[in-house]
Amino acid sequence: MTLRTRSTLAASLLLAVAALPAAAAGPVDRWLVADSDGPVTLLPPYGDDSDGWGRVRTGDPVPDLGRLRTGPRARVTLSDGGHVVDVGPDTGVELPPPPADGLPFELYQGSGSATYRFATGATAFDVVTPHLVVVGPGATFTVAVRDGDASVVVERGAIRVESRYDGSTARSGPGRIVRVGPPADGGIAIETLSARSR
Repeated sequence: MTLRTRSTLAASLLLAVAALPAAAAGPVDRWLVADSDGPVTLLPPYGDDSDGWGRVRTGDPVPDLGRLRTGPRARVTLSDGGHVVDVGPDTGVELPPPPADGLPFELYQGSGSATYRFATGATAFDVVTPHLVVVGPGATFTVAVRDGDASVVVERGAIRVESRYDGSTARSGPGRIVRVGPPADGGIAIETLSARSR
């Protein structure tokens, strides 16, 4: 084998390794704590409560699939370089996996309130709660999750909301609030916000 052939093979191997999906190497620290105030804790990907929750602070990286929760007066702002998520007090979220073929690109919000600001033109993830799913590429909206229902208020852009109870969907835009509760409570309801409640 000539030196030129070995060099070509080595270069080909390096290119092939570089092209492997990042997900194969495990969770990626794609998210960054852009700002935080108060106690914010992180459970690493694939961990359970026995693994222990660790504190995060401004500037800390947060891995894909990591679970964050905020304390009663805490707030945290997360950024992945395009999207921004402002997580309010007493809120729990699980960050999405990296976008990949065949995997759902979803952020799970199990409790509390969070505002999502999606970059225009970037791949947006779905926001999933126990009650609803929100799809809103390029939109800004706030999701609030309570024990019996969830609501979405749109600030900018357009969203589609799907009920996790019966699969019914609704579209909404700025100045509107979408509520989803159990079917016994009427399913999806869309209301116009009054100037006082904005």
